[in-house]
Amino acid sequence: MTQAIGYILSATNDAAKLEHQRQEITAYCERNGWSQPMFYADNGRSGRTLDRPGLQAALSAIKPGSVLLVTAADRLARSVNDLGIVKARMRKAGARLAETGLKGRAPARRSRRHSSLTEGR
Repeated sequence: MTQAIGYILSATNDAAKLEHQRQEITAYCERNGWSQPMFYADNGRSGRTLDRPGLQAALSAIKPGSVLLVTAADRLARSVNDLGIVKARMRKAGARLAETGLKGRAPARRSRRHSSLTEGR
């Protein structure tokens, strides 16, 4: 069974936003028949840097065959360079990234965002 790791972020210290992300990632795992995710969170922290305790813990938990789930690419990284660093680390570990897609986003936009996480694996 796929080891699912959920990463959630709220820069505004908003527990409701974190819970919404947690629920969405959990539902995504259920729809895909994956294990319940282990969650790592950063609350009240900016996504402008990869130097976040929750993100670093999530990346340390990655094993071959696991998947790191976020609701949107900007929860993981805010720059193309940082996203590339995370993607390279995932490839090296034999793991992958997935974006669940936030409710209410246009499908075409969600598709482009998803491709930013999965292209070049």
